[in-house]
Amino acid sequence: MKRQLIANKTLEYLIDNKLDINPMMFSIWYSYFLGENKNLISRIKSLRGSENGLTETSYHRLYESYILREHFRDSLGINEKTSQIIDRANELRERIHEFVENIQGHQAVIGDMSDSLSVAKTREAIQIILNEALSEMKTVEKESEKTTIWMKRNVQELDAVKKDVIDIEQNMNRDFLTGLPDRTYYEKELEAFLNNSMSGIISKKYFVVFDIEDLDHYNQQYSWLVGDSILRLVVKIIQTETEQNWEMMRLEEDELAVFTPNGFPVHKIPEYVERVRTLIEGKQVMLKNQQKSIKNITVNAAIIKVEVFDDLKTVQEKVKKGLKQIKDDPDLHVVQVDKL
Repeated sequence: MKRQLIANKTLEYLIDNKLDINPMMFSIWYSYFLGENKNLISRIKSLRGSENGLTETSYHRLYESYILREHFRDSLGINEKTSQIIDRANELRERIHEFVENIQGHQAVIGDMSDSLSVAKTREAIQIILNEALSEMKTVEKESEKTTIWMKRNVQELDAVKKDVIDIEQNMNRDFLTGLPDRTYYEKELEAFLNNSMSGIISKKYFVVFDIEDLDHYNQQYSWLVGDSILRLVVKIIQTETEQNWEMMRLEEDELAVFTPNGFPVHKIPEYVERVRTLIEGKQVMLKNQQKSIKNITVNAAIIKVEVFDDLKTVQEKVKKGLKQIKDDPDLHVVQVDKL
């Protein structure tokens, strides 16, 4: 009943405000009035208060980022792929169980032959029993070889399916605007690193959090579309200056994280950060239909050290600490945080 009322309210709103009645517009405003998609609601409110307001371009962006992403995850096929893994794993388990039962059966037969040998009276009887035992052992060997080949083939198939699931999961945890993995993926990667640290594989790691200064101001002053252009420019420059084996993720609206690989010299990280900052500061974003551009875009950075005794909470506290130090000091643009 509630959803029917919201649907009616959505139609009335579209008609009253002379908006196109189409699936895209209906989906956006229906989700807005439903009140469950907080990110969509916040974005619409910000766009309403901006200079350009809600344009056709911004409607398409809202639909792509907040409607399609929410409602079409199943089309990525992760449920189907996960079912394949479960089916394959169960099949593998049953085959192993069957093989173990066969071995146990052969062991029982060979055991009986051993008892027969102990009471055999003639050379011919002993020869017959030994031949049967040899035949039984060859049967076990053949079944073992078949099972081993079957298991190897199916394990390879399982690995391939699991890789598909990982790829799909990363796509599900991807930021639509930048194409980067999002905060959910960042937390998973950080959790995996912390687990490796606890097992003694890695003892410390560094990563960089880039923060786009005044991005909220650009969003409010010009529009979210201008803010998005600045964000994409910053992402492109960071990607250009970052090695392919370095992981890059979007944490917040204005925060981007870059994980340096294990073993990368820590003294080279500030050089990398300054190179990125200098390149971004030299770029500009042109404003459409206006004879001006946004220049001197400033990107700040917190270099975070993660150690074996850290957890997700302490790491996030280090990030907050570093960004707060920068915010409190107008002349500070890069800070390294080793401890809380």
